[in-house]
Amino acid sequence: MKTHHLLFAISFSAIILLIILTSTSFLTSGKSHSIAHDEITLILFSDTNQLSNERNYYRAIQYSQEKEGFSFQEFIFKDSTDTRSISYYNIENFPSLLIYKGEKELLRISGKQDLEQLVFAITDAVTK
Repeated sequence: MKTHHLLFAISFSAIILLIILTSTSFLTSGKSHSIAHDEITLILFSDTNQLSNERNYYRAIQYSQEKEGFSFQEFIFKDSTDTRSISYYNIENFPSLLIYKGEKELLRISGKQDLEQLVFAITDAVTK
């Protein structure tokens, strides 16, 4: 009888450990956005040494929301020290803006950009 209890305890513990490990793979992989098929997610990768290059990104996002009717479910801000996310999303330059619809990447733009170019890129990506 004790053997059955021990076997049950070990099996139960293994199942719980497996559930924990699979549920945290989302957190440890560096992936940040959700996978809902119709949700739009913006991810902005930032470097505190290049904040002046980000101003147009924020303005373009705001303009796209107010003037173009662009809406999104998530806006995720990532710092240049988040090495897991940088590796997962293959970020090479800062700032970098990624727009996803579910698992599909709609836009990837990085570096210093003109406001008009960013607005056009955002609007074009989300209206396709």
